[in-house]
Amino acid sequence: MVYVLGSNSDDTLKGSAAADEIRGRDGSDVIYSGNGGDKILGGDGDDFITSGSGWDHVYGGSGDDAINSGQGDDVVYSGDGNDIVVSGDGNDIVFGGTGADKLYGGAGDDYLSGGDDNDIVRGGIGDDRINGDAGDDRVYGDEGNDIVHGGAGNDYVYGGAGNDKVLGDDGNDFVYGGDGDDGVYGGAGNDFLFGGSGNNYLVGGSGHDTFVFENGQDRIADFTVGEDKLKFGAFGVSQYNYNFIHDHMAQVGANTVITLDPDHVITLENVNMADLHSSDFLFA
Repeated sequence: MVYVLGSNSDDTLKGSAAADEIRGRDGSDVIYSGNGGDKILGGDGDDFITSGSGWDHVYGGSGDDAINSGQGDDVVYSGDGNDIVVSGDGNDIVFGGTGADKLYGGAGDDYLSGGDDNDIVRGGIGDDRINGDAGDDRVYGDEGNDIVHGGAGNDYVYGGAGNDKVLGDDGNDFVYGGDGDDGVYGGAGNDFLFGGSGNNYLVGGSGHDTFVFENGQDRIADFTVGEDKLKFGAFGVSQYNYNFIHDHMAQVGANTVITLDPDHVITLENVNMADLHSSDFLFA
């Protein structure tokens, strides 16, 4: 192992091809590790850290850091500050910490956690698990079958391509399933839920929620008459009114089913058709 120790000034530190431990200490440092399984600690200051291939552990420390973890299954703690983390290929674990961070997952099945404040988190390619955590976050699953949580705060949560599970959690959230057959959950708060393309399952949770129908065959589990709204946002339905929608409704067992055509169907589970009124619908 090579041990590299910086000063309390602005240093440029380089590792070797072995498994290194590099400590930047104070100052705004530039740190490059080699291709071993390295441990890198930026310390205080606005650091620029690049780790090579290998299973690396990177700790940004305090300051507004920029971290590129490279290839390999890496673990990154960005620490306090408004940090930017780009993890390369591999199954990475990334924690944002305190600050308005930007986290980008890359290829691989990653776990990304934004931490406190208003973060931007993107999973990239792979089946990712993503948490925005506290703050008003923008969270994207991107490609793959992802599990995406907005966390506490008023979040924008997007599943992207793949069969995703997308959850707004606490706050007044915008929750999008994207492409694929998704589960879309609003959580507590007055949420907007978009299934997107595919056959989706939507649960608003507590609060006055708006369900936006676009494409596919969607099921809404907890539509509450007089509180929630069903909005038609695509398929050319904006030219129609409640009378048109009512003509395409049917009571099927305990459910109300709205069939625009065989490929565009909305099922309101446990909703009596007779209880619905024009005020329960919105038209874009």
